[in-house]
Amino acid sequence: MNSQPLASLTHAVCVLLRLCMAGAILALVVQATVYSRLVTTGVLVEGQFPPEWFVEIVGVSQVVMPLVTYIFFFIWIYRTNSNLWALTSEPLRFTPGWCVGWFFVPFLNFFRPYQVMKEIWQVCHRDRQTVSALLGGWWLLWLVSFMVARVAGLLMDQAQSVTEANQARLLFVGADLLDALKFGFMLAVVTRIWTAYCQNIDDEGLTSDHDAEPE
Repeated sequence: MNSQPLASLTHAVCVLLRLCMAGAILALVVQATVYSRLVTTGVLVEGQFPPEWFVEIVGVSQVVMPLVTYIFFFIWIYRTNSNLWALTSEPLRFTPGWCVGWFFVPFLNFFRPYQVMKEIWQVCHRDRQTVSALLGGWWLLWLVSFMVARVAGLLMDQAQSVTEANQARLLFVGADLLDALKFGFMLAVVTRIWTAYCQNIDDEGLTSDHDAEPE
């Protein structure tokens, strides 16, 4: 498999993750403010923050920005795994294609992507025995945040009263908080893997451990 430099892609992923984290925090503030106003007065008064158009923009950005980020993140996973295949002699279980594919396979996507990232982490760190709690935290937040957002969306669609809509909105507040934490953990994971990659993997050739003649 051909190797490609990762620096520019990693930088782009980190920037996008920071934007997503900031966006999730902004959405959290907006949703919490709307929830508080609706619980207190039952209506949103025109002219008060946040205006309806702003709420809609934040909502759209919470769909578009994460989608773009996930695409770049999957490309980063694919290319990182591909480089490890090309630049190390470590036995790898997952191919570049399946590193991304497992995120979309029902049921197996509850644990396979974690195993993919665990393998990338361990090979980049040259340590098959150690697994950082960051990985576990990221994966737990990944699963829970999607589940909470999904339940909140279903409740909002089925809401037939202001009270029911407010209950769904409260779940959206929780989902935004989980998203902010998830993107923070993702940023930490990508950064730590990249740091280890820079220390142990040579983009221009084989790692130093493989320069010697095979036995």
